[in-house]
Amino acid sequence: MRASNLKIIGKNALKATVELTIPKWHLVTRGALWYQKGDREWVAFPAAEWSDRNGTRKFGNIIEFTEQASRGRRPFVPSLLWPEFLTQWEG
Repeated sequence: MRASNLKIIGKNALKATVELTIPKWHLVTRGALWYQKGDREWVAFPAAEWSDRNGTRKFGNIIEFTEQASRGRRPFVPSLLWPEFLTQWEG
């Protein structure tokens, strides 16, 4: 997996948006969100937005890891994909 087009946001826990590419599959995911709060960091994949009957905004996952895929594996750590940006962010 490769990260590109990092756009720093720096608002609360949201650090940046990024495109994630899996070259082997010729797949690009645009609009992933990179979060960090304390010593935890994670990526949120793009979500679908809709309004319920009361007009409340709702969101649903479009892409997610299956339970089987994530069982027994190390959590996805965004800074491993683009350490040079992490240095710029912290510096």
